[in-house]
Amino acid sequence: LATQWRNTELAVPDPLRQELDMAVQSGLSFELRGVRALESRDFAVAADLFRQGLALAAPGSTLRRSLRHKLGTALALSGDAAGAAREFEETVRLAPKDGLDEPAAKASYSLGILHAGNGRHTEAAQHLTTALRYNPNYFEARVALGDVLRSAGRFETSLPHYAAAVQLNPRAAEARLSYAMGLIRLRRYAEARAWLEDSLRAQPDRPELAHALARLLASA
Repeated sequence: LATQWRNTELAVPDPLRQELDMAVQSGLSFELRGVRALESRDFAVAADLFRQGLALAAPGSTLRRSLRHKLGTALALSGDAAGAAREFEETVRLAPKDGLDEPAAKASYSLGILHAGNGRHTEAAQHLTTALRYNPNYFEARVALGDVLRSAGRFETSLPHYAAAVQLNPRAAEARLSYAMGLIRLRRYAEARAWLEDSLRAQPDRPELAHALARLLASA
């Protein structure tokens, strides 16, 4: 799946095009207006706009799943975790069972974060794994899955996800540090030292990497 994924959307701002899109009463126009409301932290308004968009979006469409995920996000930000979970779960349920799907990936990630916040590591790991099935290059899901596994004491299993996150973003100092912490918990001190030294050479401007290396050298 990783070889199939292509991010073909170029994020080139086009204010005129956005204004035209919002002027039309369509699922897309309500999605754009809802995103603006989210950015303004008008969560109730955003949720209402996403619901109006859902009423217009074609059944089974990617837009419809995108609107449902954004509705769940608005509900989560307004404090309605149960309502958010229902929208996220429905987004995933309606997604294709095979292949790549951005709304399903985001909804699965959101479910993973909700479960992780409640200490349900097993459920969180399952949803984050699903997010990566729908988008293998989902950096935030890679890091979150590593964190969940590490929190559950599954240090060995967490390492490949941190390593994959660093491959996706070599400037991800937090993922580099988390990988080192996993090695240290496994008492693989020599590997942790080598990893931190390499990381510090790659990112000499990140003091947390230098501090971690100094603490390791002092204690091991």
